[in-house]
Amino acid sequence: MHQDARPQRPTDASEGPTFTYHRTSMYGAVVFVVVLATGVEVGAAHLLLGLWSPPIAWILTAVGIFGALWMVGDWRACRLRPVEIGGGTVRIHFGLRWRLRIPIDTIERIRPPNPDERQSRSGPDLRLALPGSAWWVMELSRPLQARTVQGRHRAVRSFALGLDDMDGFVEAWTALVPAADRARSEP
Repeated sequence: MHQDARPQRPTDASEGPTFTYHRTSMYGAVVFVVVLATGVEVGAAHLLLGLWSPPIAWILTAVGIFGALWMVGDWRACRLRPVEIGGGTVRIHFGLRWRLRIPIDTIERIRPPNPDERQSRSGPDLRLALPGSAWWVMELSRPLQARTVQGRHRAVRSFALGLDDMDGFVEAWTALVPAADRARSEP
């Protein structure tokens, strides 16, 4: 008999649907290549710097290893912490980078990005999309605070959100928004 080795999170009957954002992106491949390159670079730098100053070589080796471990941890967090809708809020835990709790009634509109937003860095206040994933823009009726694990925060009024099933997310949001609000938010 085969048992799944992954830890299971307890489920609550009031929880709504969850949406992943790592499956259609290239982030796993990017992490693999960066960690592999970091191993080679850190090894070579350690050998070369060790001839000049062993303490600096060890410091830079530790920083390189920490960076590689952080990327692996971020990738794992992306896989294990999906976007959740439930209890009147959308909860976004974007890897180890950003945390955002959005009351459903503050979402004004969810729309595909326009060509200018896709081509430039202007547009949404924050991009919550992994490399290689398609994203949509979520516009809010008032600014909300996005927070990081390190304690930083940023006020966002709109942000890019890349999910594996954006259509399913829009359907779930639409089902929770009162009909009067849906009419206001249609493009």
